[in-house]
Amino acid sequence: MDPSLRAQLEKVLLERCAAVADGWYQAIARTSYLPLPATEIRRQLADLAGQAAALLVDEPFDGDSAQSSRLIGASLAQLHCLQPEGLGQTIGVLARGFVEGLPADQAAALHPSLAVLVEGVATGFARQVREAILAEQESIRGALVGELKVTEKSLRESGRELEVRVQERTAELARANEELRLEIAERRQAEEALRESEATTRALLNAPADLVVLADSDGILLDVNEAFAERFGKSPSELIGTCGWDWLPPDVAERRRSYHEAVFQSGIPVRFEDERLGQWFDNRVYPICDKGGRVVKVALVARDITDLKQSEQALRESEATARALLNAPSDVILLADSDGILIDVNEAMVKRLGRPVTELIGTCGWDWLPPDVAERRRSYHEVVIRSGKPVRFEDTREGRWYDIRIYPICDMHGKVVKIASVTRDITDLKQAEQALRESEERWRSLVQNAPDHVVTVDREARILFTNRGGPGPDLPASSFIGRKITDWVPPEAQELVRQAIEKVFVEGGTGYFEAPAKLPDGTKAWFANYLGAIRRDGELVEVINIAHDITERRQVEEIKDNLIRDVSHELRTPLAKIQMSLDLLLELLDKDPMNRQRAIGVGQMIFGSVQRLLRTVETILDLSILESGRVVFEQVQIPPAVLIDDALQYMQPMAEAKGLQLVARAPADLPTVKGDWEQLSRVLINLIDNAIKFSERGQIVISARENEHEVQFAVSDQGSGIHKENLGKIFERFYQERPQIPGAGIGLPICQRIVQAHGGRIWAESPGSGQGTTVRFALIASSKGVE
Repeated sequence: MDPSLRAQLEKVLLERCAAVADGWYQAIARTSYLPLPATEIRRQLADLAGQAAALLVDEPFDGDSAQSSRLIGASLAQLHCLQPEGLGQTIGVLARGFVEGLPADQAAALHPSLAVLVEGVATGFARQVREAILAEQESIRGALVGELKVTEKSLRESGRELEVRVQERTAELARANEELRLEIAERRQAEEALRESEATTRALLNAPADLVVLADSDGILLDVNEAFAERFGKSPSELIGTCGWDWLPPDVAERRRSYHEAVFQSGIPVRFEDERLGQWFDNRVYPICDKGGRVVKVALVARDITDLKQSEQALRESEATARALLNAPSDVILLADSDGILIDVNEAMVKRLGRPVTELIGTCGWDWLPPDVAERRRSYHEVVIRSGKPVRFEDTREGRWYDIRIYPICDMHGKVVKIASVTRDITDLKQAEQALRESEERWRSLVQNAPDHVVTVDREARILFTNRGGPGPDLPASSFIGRKITDWVPPEAQELVRQAIEKVFVEGGTGYFEAPAKLPDGTKAWFANYLGAIRRDGELVEVINIAHDITERRQVEEIKDNLIRDVSHELRTPLAKIQMSLDLLLELLDKDPMNRQRAIGVGQMIFGSVQRLLRTVETILDLSILESGRVVFEQVQIPPAVLIDDALQYMQPMAEAKGLQLVARAPADLPTVKGDWEQLSRVLINLIDNAIKFSERGQIVISARENEHEVQFAVSDQGSGIHKENLGKIFERFYQERPQIPGAGIGLPICQRIVQAHGGRIWAESPGSGQGTTVRFALIASSKGVE
């Protein structure tokens, strides 16, 4: 614009600001009540007129200028108390006040900026009106929801009141809907005002958000705005001259065509909504007539209202949720005003306080709580009122825990007018959490302090967890995570480990294997590995491996095997030769009458000693076989009383030789036990033999009794007894508390292996030295009675 012309325009426009402001004031006074004192309104209008004049001569008219023009429109809408019909008069005053009477060159220079200014003012005005209408709708809905809740509570008191209140609320809803309809109609009138001039039509066509087209009676596009062109990925020039229906899906095109024809036939604008590809559009079709009143073209304005639809749906869901929440059977829910006065309560609160609704509504919520709890609730209540933000906290009283949430409820201006409080009893949850923490801590401590090595591995044998460093003290636990468990296993045992882990992954359940491990110092240790499946959500994801150090046991077994081998090899062969030599000696002596009886006695004595040594060797071999697990026991039902009688008869001569009495105490109706008769008889005979060996007087009692699911056998003597500190050692191989008494020290270990192989247990009791001994063993009871 020429500088001199711009200066002239700036002077003229500033002189006309007062007239424009006065015209706006008159328009506001005609269409709305004055929200502020007249002097304040006139001051603001004069300021807005000055801003508009400055924008008209501002070059270029850029994005900031457009934003400023929209702010002017929004401010004007607020001074109209958001009445939509004020838009047309506001734009008319703006256009006439600044343009009428100008010379042609000044009017032509001003026209482009004026069109853009009008567009911005109209857009800002319309947006402010729309937001206010939506806010009012939300407020009305909130008010209606609150009223409906009050009505529902009142229904409990009287069926007659129910019908009356429903009718009242229905009438209020109808009035509210009518008000909404009138507001929408007024909004339509405001939009129709935009079409009063070509400048307004052009501003509408250039609206950035709406899709706008002009079309003739056949649907041929006469003009489109940039938003419409961008939606179809074309330039306006490519669309103008084509048929608008060709750019739409067939079903949408047919519906648009029918509305198009209806407007041409009736001359009345139409409005409809449709949805395509998940987006909702508010469509308005306006007729454009010639001077004779004949419709010559139409303007279609399509606005994306997807967000609005989603908001309405969210509001409906929110209302449904609020109603369900208020009727929740377990949570205590109340609505209160800013002073804590109860507006509504649910059935859970009624039941908790034991009072009818009528006694609660209208009272102060704090009055129903203990003083300390009431003060805490009041403080949170005030925080929500001041901040407008919800709060959540927990408290405890009378040994129970509660989760409390307080939500603000605001009016259309954002002021908190009431609150909703939801109280949930979470005592069970707190107790469960505490139990879970204790359980986790207990198991964590158990695993971390377990003497065995505990690891979990995946299917590739990679370590996912370990309770400590594993084999050897020099490796930290962290150095094991992610490595394979087979890294610490010699090559010859790695396949055994992999197969054991894979078997658990395939079959589930448990597994077991023994394998050596390489220690950091280069030595080798043996571990017994117990495997188990770990599942999450029903899926087997890990395998736990508990490794127990059996190095000492392996060493003992090796020593035992060597000892047995040595005893067998070193004693069995020479003793057999001695026996053969003695047989020959007896035969020779038998032919020699000289000292014959003495030679025979000596020979028999030697022969008896040899037999005893052979029995010792055989006993050691028996123990070795028992410990190896290679013995297969017969399984028969054995009456305890019969078993005891057989053993007693066998040992009676030996007892009588020492002047001891054997006594049997076993009821005939005891349950039977299942096992190998010969081996269990051997246990009793060994125990009776020991009792005779260590007794010099009195009697030996062999008894049996039923104890829960077991049959307990006992052999008690009045002999030399056992020191208490040695009771745990007598079942060890070759242990003898009194070495001077003949014996190899392996009789009791043999008894222990036999009893354990039958699933039983064996132990010894003794008050002390010289006070006798009782050896007991227990077997699982099989059936009642004697078979």
